[in-house]
Amino acid sequence: TNAKVEVVDGVVVLTWDKVATMSHYEIYRSKDGGAYRHVKTTNATTLTNTTLKAGSTYSYMIRAYVVVNGEKVYAADVETTPITIES
Repeated sequence: TNAKVEVVDGVVVLTWDKVATMSHYEIYRSKDGGAYRHVKTTNATTLTNTTLKAGSTYSYMIRAYVVVNGEKVYAADVETTPITIES
């Protein structure tokens, strides 16, 4: 899965390729090299963030999964290249 993060008109836009056989994505974000924290669960392949702090560096991790017999089965995690929000 290829993931791309960019800033468009002051908004961070995260996009990634659909993972075959996976139906959901958990999105996590890290700020300034800290721990990843859950941001959203979605079935889309894009996410926008508008509330990020200028001067900070963010990285994202995407965990694709499908539910089988009531349990989440994950594909490999995908991390993005860190991006710094300009002031």
